[in-house]
Amino acid sequence: MTNALPRLLVASIFVLLAGFSQTRAQDPLNREWLEKDLLNLEVLAQLMPVEQKTEGQISQLFKRANSREQLGFGAHRIQFDAPGAYTSLTLSILYFDGAVAQYRLSVSSNSERWPTIQDEIIAAWKKNGGPEFQDNGHGLMHQRVFTDVLEKYKQRIAGELGPMHSVTGLGSLAGDYEYLMSPFENSTVGFSGCGYGGVDPQGLTAIKRLVASGRVDLVENVLRGYNPGGRVYAAWQLLKLNRSDSGIAAIANKVLDLDLELETCSGCVVSYRKARDVLVEEK
Repeated sequence: MTNALPRLLVASIFVLLAGFSQTRAQDPLNREWLEKDLLNLEVLAQLMPVEQKTEGQISQLFKRANSREQLGFGAHRIQFDAPGAYTSLTLSILYFDGAVAQYRLSVSSNSERWPTIQDEIIAAWKKNGGPEFQDNGHGLMHQRVFTDVLEKYKQRIAGELGPMHSVTGLGSLAGDYEYLMSPFENSTVGFSGCGYGGVDPQGLTAIKRLVASGRVDLVENVLRGYNPGGRVYAAWQLLKLNRSDSGIAAIANKVLDLDLELETCSGCVVSYRKARDVLVEEK
């Protein structure tokens, strides 16, 4: 959370600039702006390989870390950003016991502008030693998993919270489940509409869909998962279901007692609090 802008503020700024960004995408290409984007990519020459760099070294390359969040059980995630004019270079790293477990490196634009800058961005990415990538239609994405480290992280959680159920037949619930489980998400916890639009947090909507579909097995997996906010949503729902007979209540209470600061929202107010403090307000 260090040096992190509240996501609500970021979202509000994004909404205000969305129209401008679309107009910019339709404007003639500004070479000076694009040069700033190409200059950002020069950091790749010193960045790779990511797993051999310390957090301090990466912070110097990006000038600052945008966010740092504790995930519990020896893991934390840190995100670095280098905003340009048409694009933004982002590196998100999952650490476990000081070692890199997984990272995502991307340069993102918007789908309208991307076709006009794609070739030059790709050329600069390659020129500066960027890794293999996927073109997702609005930028480039590279992801790498260090299986041995990630498995140790998963084993530690399983040792503390128990093994997960085997998962089959996700169907339309796949997106909700993956969001609530992902270590690259820390679901904002709130129990009503947030922001100026009064929209329910994504995690709240997702957990309600799992429960409404009768997939208690998925909810129990989320409880034992890698997303701190997702775990809290799962604990909340499972306690409401009174599943003490399965031992789940004890695990849920253990999750709620973790010493983690969670991003929470209530209307337009965003704050960082512990799970027990948040649940007191839920009726």
